[in-house]
Amino acid sequence: MNKIRLLIVTLLLIITSGCTKQNQPAIQELSNKNEQEYALSAYELGLKIQNNTSICLQWANEISKHWNEATQYNKDINLMVETVQKTAEDGGLFNNLRTERKDIDTLMNELNNPPEKYKDLYSKLLSYYGQYTTAYDLALNPTGSLLSFNNSISNVLSETNRQFNEFKTLIPQDIVNN
Repeated sequence: MNKIRLLIVTLLLIITSGCTKQNQPAIQELSNKNEQEYALSAYELGLKIQNNTSICLQWANEISKHWNEATQYNKDINLMVETVQKTAEDGGLFNNLRTERKDIDTLMNELNNPPEKYKDLYSKLLSYYGQYTTAYDLALNPTGSLLSFNNSISNVLSETNRQFNEFKTLIPQDIVNN
């Protein structure tokens, strides 16, 4: 009886190891496909972040322009900024930015467990996302002095451009070129 069990276990081990060896190429192909899909999703998210950062910074520059005018003509700065913000709110810009922010946050969460090959990519994406959130805050919640606000816009713009270029170098060229 023990010999039969030993024979069955041995046969199962032989069959199982043979199946595993035969499935190695299929498993590797699936792994490669998942890595490619991850890289593509990360790149698409990077482009979405780039686009939305640009919109946020354009709006922050618009606020800055009106803020500067209020300062030059001794107008109430808070009222001027509130009026500009209300225009954006009424025009749907802020609603659109909030919706995009939720989408980006969701996509960031979906990508937070990268394949080993793309851990550096995710780290760079996370830094890039941080610059986006700063741009978002500048557009929706302007604070500080006009000088500090303008400096923040300038810093985010240059840092965002630098980080996006670094981010792109971590994406396979066949994805970037398509």
